[in-house]
Amino acid sequence: MRLVLLCALGFGFLAAVPIDPGLDFPPGVPAVHTPRGFVHQAGAIVLFAGGMGASVLLGRCLRTTAGWWVAAIMAVAFVLACVLVTLDVLGVLVGTPSGLLERVALFTGLSWIGAAGLRLYRAG
Repeated sequence: MRLVLLCALGFGFLAAVPIDPGLDFPPGVPAVHTPRGFVHQAGAIVLFAGGMGASVLLGRCLRTTAGWWVAAIMAVAFVLACVLVTLDVLGVLVGTPSGLLERVALFTGLSWIGAAGLRLYRAG
């Protein structure tokens, strides 16, 4: 369950290290790029990589392909969110729903990890 721990560590980084202001959030604050923001982004990559790996392995423990589907949803949503953020920062496509896609990836993965872990715990 090292991948679940890796996922948790990434989540902890995201909670502990604030993201840089940008894309009109918070309102009226100019966008900046700092090392702190880079650490936050690295934490996101660790979270999603650990979450995708844990989803697949938990699915294998439960003998189901659901873990692969969860990992695929997480990967597609995360990559799409990254692309949309980049397009928004460049001014190509302003006001994208990148945050929504990040949350879709996050909640899909964490819900599956929690549900699969609970099922395995109950099974002994």
